[in-house]
Amino acid sequence: MLDEVLSQEADNEARRTANALVADAQERAQRIRDDIDSLLGEIKRGSTVH
Repeated sequence: MLDEVLSQEADNEARRTANALVADAQERAQRIRDDIDSLLGEIKRGSTVH
């Protein structure tokens, strides 16, 4: 019984860690997309000036 509780606690901790890693990866991916959009906007503005 104690083993079950400890196992469930470890599973819960692993799930929280995994969820935090996924959230972090999603935030980083969004920042990268935003940076790409910004760079593409700069390129477009630069190409219309010349």
